[in-house]
Amino acid sequence: IFLVMRYRVRNSRLKQAELRRELEHKNKELTSFALNFVQKNELIESIKEQIDQIQKKALPETLKEINQINRIIDQSFRADNEWENFKIRFEDVHENFFTEINTKYPDLGNAEVKLCALLRLNMNLKESSQILGISPDSVKTARYRIRKKLGLSSDENLVNFIATIGN
Repeated sequence: IFLVMRYRVRNSRLKQAELRRELEHKNKELTSFALNFVQKNELIESIKEQIDQIQKKALPETLKEINQINRIIDQSFRADNEWENFKIRFEDVHENFFTEINTKYPDLGNAEVKLCALLRLNMNLKESSQILGISPDSVKTARYRIRKKLGLSSDENLVNFIATIGN
């Protein structure tokens, strides 16, 4: 009986270790996906800045075409397609996060829930601002509003609090 119990305990520890490794791998994959999202947005922003410089020097005949390109770039920033892919991957790792946060805190808007997901991944202000397409100051303001809506005091850590949601 003792050997059987010892065997079961060892198997259970091995399974737990394997699940932990798998969770770490998925978290790394998710963070990598988010960082790729940031890099893509940085690239698009750089292209947009270059187009703006060209637009200043462009002939009137080409301005219409340049404006069309700018509209396409602006639409790509607003496209939630990337966010949906991120959300699916995020839910694979943190299954009940979006359901629980929306249930417990219905006052949070979509943008605030997105920021909460990024905070759950320990994204800093700059990375979060690039993913969300807003300035770092806007992220600070959004964090303050989230803290207020969650009922947290200024001495409570927002990231640690969000890490408990969905567990």
